[in-house]
Amino acid sequence: MQCLPENLRDRVYYRPTNEGIEKRIRERMEDIRKLRSPAAEKNAPSHPKKES
Repeated sequence: MQCLPENLRDRVYYRPTNEGIEKRIRERMEDIRKLRSPAAEKNAPSHPKKES
């Protein structure tokens, strides 16, 4: 879900370092960015059906 105006869409406000906990934050942010990419959306499996 995109809530920002288009002109702010790709702006980066926080760049974690490779030190301490920020390294883990950076890795997690990279994972999220990959999941949000258009290619990931195309290749994502459809939601599984709920069992009754």
